Amino acid sequence: MKGPEKIGSEISGFKLIKVQQVKEIDSTARLFEHKKTGAQLLYLSNKDDNKVFSIGFRTPPEDSTGIAHILEHSVLCGSRKFPLKEPFVELIKGSVNTFLNAMTYPDKTLYPVASRNSKDFRNLVDVYLDAVFYPRVAQDPLILKQEGWRFETDAKTKEFQYNGVVYNEMKGNYSSPDSRLFDLALQGLFPATPYRFDSGGDPAVIPSLTQKQFTDFHKKYYHPSNSMIFLYGDGDIQDDLKFIDQEYLTRFEKERINSKIAIQKPLPRAVSREETYSLNPKDPIKGRTFLGTSWAIGRATDAELSLALDILEYILLETPASPLKRALMDAKIGEEVQGFWENGIQQPVFGVIVKNSDAPKRAVFLKTIEKTLKALAKNGLDRKLVEAAINKKEFLLREFEVRRYPKGLAYNGRVLDSWLYNGDPLVHLQYEPLLVKFREGAGKRYFEKLIEKHLIANRHRNTFVLKPERGKDAKDSKALAKKLATLKRKLSPTELKQIEADAAALKLKQQTPDSPEALETIPLLELSDLKKEAEHLPRVEKKLAGVPFLQHPLFTNRIAYVDLYFDASAVPQEQLGYLPLLASMMGKLDTEHYSFQELSKETDTHLGALSQGFAAIPRKESVQEFDARFLIRSKALVTKLPKLVELLTETALHTRFEDKPRIKEILAEKKAELQSAITSSGWNYARLRTLSYFSVYGAVSEQTDGLDYYRFIADLEKRFDKDSDEIISKLKDTAALVLNRKGLLVSVTSSDEDFAANTAAYEQLVSAFPERELQKQNYKIAKGPTREGLIIPSQVQYVSLSANFQEFGIKYSGTMNVAETLLGTDFLWNRVRVQGGAYGARVSLSRSGAVSLTSYRDPNLKETLDVYAEIAEYFDKLTLSERELRKFILGTIGSLDAPLTPSQKGEVDTQRYLAGITQKDIQKARDEVLSTRVDDLKKLASLFRQAVDKKFIAVLGSEKKMKENSDRFERMVEVLK
Repeated sequence: MKGPEKIGSEISGFKLIKVQQVKEIDSTARLFEHKKTGAQLLYLSNKDDNKVFSIGFRTPPEDSTGIAHILEHSVLCGSRKFPLKEPFVELIKGSVNTFLNAMTYPDKTLYPVASRNSKDFRNLVDVYLDAVFYPRVAQDPLILKQEGWRFETDAKTKEFQYNGVVYNEMKGNYSSPDSRLFDLALQGLFPATPYRFDSGGDPAVIPSLTQKQFTDFHKKYYHPSNSMIFLYGDGDIQDDLKFIDQEYLTRFEKERINSKIAIQKPLPRAVSREETYSLNPKDPIKGRTFLGTSWAIGRATDAELSLALDILEYILLETPASPLKRALMDAKIGEEVQGFWENGIQQPVFGVIVKNSDAPKRAVFLKTIEKTLKALAKNGLDRKLVEAAINKKEFLLREFEVRRYPKGLAYNGRVLDSWLYNGDPLVHLQYEPLLVKFREGAGKRYFEKLIEKHLIANRHRNTFVLKPERGKDAKDSKALAKKLATLKRKLSPTELKQIEADAAALKLKQQTPDSPEALETIPLLELSDLKKEAEHLPRVEKKLAGVPFLQHPLFTNRIAYVDLYFDASAVPQEQLGYLPLLASMMGKLDTEHYSFQELSKETDTHLGALSQGFAAIPRKESVQEFDARFLIRSKALVTKLPKLVELLTETALHTRFEDKPRIKEILAEKKAELQSAITSSGWNYARLRTLSYFSVYGAVSEQTDGLDYYRFIADLEKRFDKDSDEIISKLKDTAALVLNRKGLLVSVTSSDEDFAANTAAYEQLVSAFPERELQKQNYKIAKGPTREGLIIPSQVQYVSLSANFQEFGIKYSGTMNVAETLLGTDFLWNRVRVQGGAYGARVSLSRSGAVSLTSYRDPNLKETLDVYAEIAEYFDKLTLSERELRKFILGTIGSLDAPLTPSQKGEVDTQRYLAGITQKDIQKARDEVLSTRVDDLKKLASLFRQAVDKKFIAVLGSEKKMKENSDRFERMVEVLK
């Protein structure tokens, strides 16, 4: 239905305040106020069928107990209309949603959902609104104990310990230096505002949160008068507003809620903070310090300043040509430079960080920044660099490629950047006039004035140092154990009995299934509501200049996505690490016609992106067979295709590998990047490690993307001064082996008309590459331990077990997708997360024949492996009603039908082509999902029983846990030493 246009008109209790076309996102925006409660609602109407709803609340923290974060988890643990233990999980199981989650920010909490099915969308909105307004957190104190924190007694030692989902999540967060850096950057700047606290929760403070504080926080902030409701897509405005009003808002009265966030007055002088993070006892200390500085700048409601500083941060710090980044690297202060512009808080923050430095270099770090900024303000920024940055930003804004989220959710975030602080919710969506102003101002010192005012003259500044401390985690654990032992001694027998009773009550609750009556309160679609046919991704196979092309004819708004997949199977196994390293070097070194700085500027000026990488793509039905591809990805407006051809071939074929200091610098950057990734994404590294034990695909992936790749990079960086000639020779050899027209496959995603009009450019592109015969290599699995404890400085574990189920005579079927949903949202969720306290657990059953189980931010090790061992029995005893089975099928179809952008469609289809997966295969798997029966699932017991028996295990985690469970491993090794 078309929405109202007259300001002041009313619809279902809502008064229209503003209506405006937002041409940048092809939407009509209508801002409403609910008359009875004062709730604000913004509706962005357009033709997008991926509808989004969210309700957000200002939730400024008053301490670092993580109260907002724990409440975000907890309101989804049962409500008035949906009295289940976890309606959120039931929705994951049985909804065809395209997004379902909740997020805690430094000053707000957001509850978004999305779906392309209108009936499903309404169900999601209903459950979420009931959850936020009528949760069971006050009636059931066990919710806080499960999701937040609780006392537990160690089964062996009988000593107290803390557990809880958020508690363990934040222990993992505090183990990651990168996570701590952002907190340090903010907290020092805002000593008199809520931003000085950690809204996620400090593990040292979380256990001080009481049930009364918890429920009072909900009463104070979770009210319509403090809410911002957002809807996006092709929904029916009148019907949506009527539902929200009649089912929820009309039951409330307007209240005056003081959720205003105080403005921090400018600091009289710059401040500094210093903290430590943990390293393993044998890890080197030198070169492991993080240095940073940050400024508070303006207000989030100032759209011009916000976008201008976003572009300025890119100019100064994000490219190889960025002058501040270059100055810090040339001063040899550290191994990696990062910048950030955080405008999702009331007073945005600009920051600079140097990784892998030393504390004594702090003064040089600050002096280099000051000297560089003053020189830039005085002498001016490189005009071409400024133009390139503006062009790059414009391309990204117009394309708005949001790969992980629905577009509407990304727009929701932009809207809240102003709306939350009582500003115009649309200002961050309307960028066209601002880009015109920036271009006009570029030659009139526009950005130089920003540097002068907001960086050089700005004393609202914070300098922070994060230093390594050997054995800090172990020291903290001992101190906590001592504190808990003292606390236990001081408790009376009555208090001890109460703790035991609470633990028993929680365990009973966790182990008791919801009643059928409670489960039936969650509305479910019928299978007849689903599409029986799998989405067909368009593909036309062609040959240009003798090279196979996959053309994906899709509307792309005149953008061409051009991806080159070079056959990398001729690279010897001992040389595989050079493939991703070569990708990291390209575009960052001088070429025949450009310095690396000029190349960066040219690329940003004319293209949307130009990047390189390596991918091992497993063939269907074999973990031993795969397609090894060196990738060059690019995108540009079709009018810029000649420039794309020039820059892509210049980068690929004319890179000069003579600049040894620059190569060493890139190696150091890569090492620092991988160190951060290992501590923050340990689950993926553990999974890859287990795959490498039995799979050639896994072995190659481990060498090019896993812990072996980190060791390879660390070794090259360490011996570069001595062996630089050999390393450079290997890089050149690798480039010569892969940049070959023989075996090349090109994927182009654009309209038919745009493809046809540019065939000459594509022919010119592929003809530039030489053609040589390929000598395919025979890759093998390395012999070694297959049960490893991989020690990293962490307070939590990542526990992985994998196997090749084809060895068991079992073939992939769509039923396995249903099993993934069943295990991930039922058995593993309950046993590893709810009862075990881990943040999560994942299961994967791939077409290639690999099964993988992995936990995430897990306080346990042995206990989780024991849970994995019980999966077979779970399937043996599995009984599901028709409704329960339908629920898991619906959830599986929802994940299969996640919407893809045009570029993603081209990418996914090309990978299917290389893997040998046909549309017939896709349809067959979907048919098997829809026709899954309980007996089909029960047959998988044998798969998991045999997988566990194989004992292919890798655990990343703390030294303490590894030693306590040393009998589980053939080898224990420190990863980052």
